[in-house]
Amino acid sequence: MSSLNVNTINEYTGANGVTIDGVLVKDGSINGLITMADQWRLTTSVTGSVDGITNWERPDGTLQPAYIGSGMSESSGVWTFPATGIYMVTFSAFGLLQSINAVIEIEIETTANNGGAYDKVSAAHLDDYGGTMEGTMMCQAFIDVQDTSNDKVRFNVSKADTITVQGDTNCSWTQVNFLRLGDT
Repeated sequence: MSSLNVNTINEYTGANGVTIDGVLVKDGSINGLITMADQWRLTTSVTGSVDGITNWERPDGTLQPAYIGSGMSESSGVWTFPATGIYMVTFSAFGLLQSINAVIEIEIETTANNGGAYDKVSAAHLDDYGGTMEGTMMCQAFIDVQDTSNDKVRFNVSKADTITVQGDTNCSWTQVNFLRLGDT
């Protein structure tokens, strides 16, 4: 039996890459490893119901990388993926309910038709039955992006009465995270 021991493999075979033991090596990366991670935070608070929340920025605090790989882009509350693939999308929000029986819900919605109807794919909510209350909600979804021109995501606040979702330019009270897990 023969063996080949190397420290580094560089692929120079062109766009198709080379397969080693069933693993595709292409342009120096191994297919299946995380190639994109991106985090954004809400910079200003949102009061009431909103479809397609705007006013996001990447965190810029100590030890916080801007992003890994090609990052997400957002326009008017609609998010565009940089590449096809399977993504884990997480939306967490810090909410403040200011009246008895107030309800707040956060939602992740997707569309496969840019500008078309959106489907709610994940949600979380807080109910307040005793007066002023605050808390953090989180929802998450796996999204299969097959067409970066048409497959979009947006984040909403709904069922809102006298509520506020906290935003801050110095701390990620409300944030969205995108993690590309692999190919579609």
